[in-house]
Amino acid sequence: MDPALWIELIVFVVLLGFSGFFSSTETSLFSLSQFQLDQMRAAKNPRIELIERLRSEPRRLIVTILIGNEFVNVSASVISAAMIIHLFGADNEMINLLVMVPILLLFGEITPKVLAIRNNVAFANAE
Repeated sequence: MDPALWIELIVFVVLLGFSGFFSSTETSLFSLSQFQLDQMRAAKNPRIELIERLRSEPRRLIVTILIGNEFVNVSASVISAAMIIHLFGADNEMINLLVMVPILLLFGEITPKVLAIRNNVAFANAE
């Protein structure tokens, strides 16, 4: 396999990881209940101050997360298109749509959000 294709694949996987990070961060921070926050505060959780500071400006937080996620997803789409062109030629853009979009949705959006909603305290505490 061409070294350029390996680099594109590595960059795509890293971008996919960042997409998952942004998606899970959004879900975990906005799904914390007041009870969970109170428990974290009572347990003297060292991350509670950061979490509360982030949640104190929800509009700013969501805009930052969404801009970051959008940048990463667009970049991943560009890289995936380059990979498809390297593998199948320029006339096969439908392959990109049929293969890469489900990968991006499944691993960059849906799975991270499901995991974050089920483990919101753990995800909010992650370093």
